[in-house]
Amino acid sequence: IGPVANTYGLEPLPLGAGGRYFTSRTQVIGMVEAVVPSESALVGHTILQARLRSEHGLTAIGLRRGTRILSGALLKTPLK
Repeated sequence: IGPVANTYGLEPLPLGAGGRYFTSRTQVIGMVEAVVPSESALVGHTILQARLRSEHGLTAIGLRRGTRILSGALLKTPLK
């Protein structure tokens, strides 16, 4: 995620806190949780518009705003 984080100003978060299920496998499967700061070029764009998969090989598996987990059409939800 390094190059993508630098390009879009993302802030990767540690996955080790809270005893999450994937914690022990994050390095093996390449999972990362990242914050989209308000100054990021991704703000206002959807996952589809950002072309995360086609240009960077990344797959978003969820979106969260604070403690609220978003559901529905995640690929078409504007990032904040």
